[in-house]
Amino acid sequence: MAKRVYWKVGDQEVEVEGDAAFIQKQLKIFFERVGRTSQPASKDLPSKIVAVAKSGRAPSPAEYFRQKSPNGGTETVIVLAKYLDEFRSKSEFTRKDIGALTREAKIPHIHGQYYLNAIKQGLLRSLGRGTYGLSISGEDTVAAMPSKKA
Repeated sequence: MAKRVYWKVGDQEVEVEGDAAFIQKQLKIFFERVGRTSQPASKDLPSKIVAVAKSGRAPSPAEYFRQKSPNGGTETVIVLAKYLDEFRSKSEFTRKDIGALTREAKIPHIHGQYYLNAIKQGLLRSLGRGTYGLSISGEDTVAAMPSKKA
């Protein structure tokens, strides 16, 4: 059964998906690169894992939202945009797409002003005709959000 693990040590991070042996091998390489000579004991792994999708599947919008814990409407828009891009292969989206995710995640509707704020801050790109895309700055902002343990 494939699992997905995201691990962060200081400013360095790695995301690995595969079986347990593959994950252990990749984590060993990661720890060597970040200067740690040994991996934590297996009993320490759950407290160190930042985000894990249950049973190797993509997290639900609600799980992803909880992991990223956005602060405010603008961050919520870009977190949900990143979810669409990463887990639903939809790099271009509309407000209707985000609205469907808010209902699925059972979070409040996002007011249109937050889309404008995200564009002004350079986090979203307006692609015309009500279509948006996440900018590189937006992706970096979501990646920098502290993830919570699943």
